[in-house]
Amino acid sequence: IIYGQAGGIYSSQCLSEEALKAFGMAELYATRIGDSLRIYNIWSNKSNSYFYQGNFKEGVEMKERAADGQERMGYVRYAAQTRGLCVEWLSHTHQWDKAKRYLEDYVKHSGYFQPDGTATPGHEACYDIVIVYYTEKGEMDSARHYMQKWMPHVKAIGDKHAFALRKRDYYYQVGPKDSLISALIDCPHLFDLLHTERPVHN
Repeated sequence: IIYGQAGGIYSSQCLSEEALKAFGMAELYATRIGDSLRIYNIWSNKSNSYFYQGNFKEGVEMKERAADGQERMGYVRYAAQTRGLCVEWLSHTHQWDKAKRYLEDYVKHSGYFQPDGTATPGHEACYDIVIVYYTEKGEMDSARHYMQKWMPHVKAIGDKHAFALRKRDYYYQVGPKDSLISALIDCPHLFDLLHTERPVHN
């Protein structure tokens, strides 16, 4: 447990090598006592370090293995939450069939959404994953719909930054610069991101 906590701290500080070592030790001891659920949860957390290193393919594959294991043990909600974290990379790489399946699973089973697709109170930041999918696929009306649902709930600094990134990506897709200026008026945090390149996922 302590190694897992250390891995989480290192991960939050983007210290990927230190996080991988700590999670590796956590996995070792969880394996010794046969705690399968903890192993799957460690895999899900450990995969984030691969994302930080730019190794998205390996990170997604590890999350998929974790989700499959969680589901086999009956933890459907955990599995849906884990698969949801794969949607961004799958969308960036245009793996639409799998991205759609994982998004539907996330919305239906993660516990973060109500039956009508509205985020449960306190989980509005989960619209982030939905917006990524629709923006990357070019379904801009849907992307805008979910941005409008999220906007009134954007309060925390981290959420403001994430929302600004999504709005930036939206206006990159829908085009001219006057649209981007309009977005800046609505969301001043975008000023800090004007010269930030969108990440390229290989």
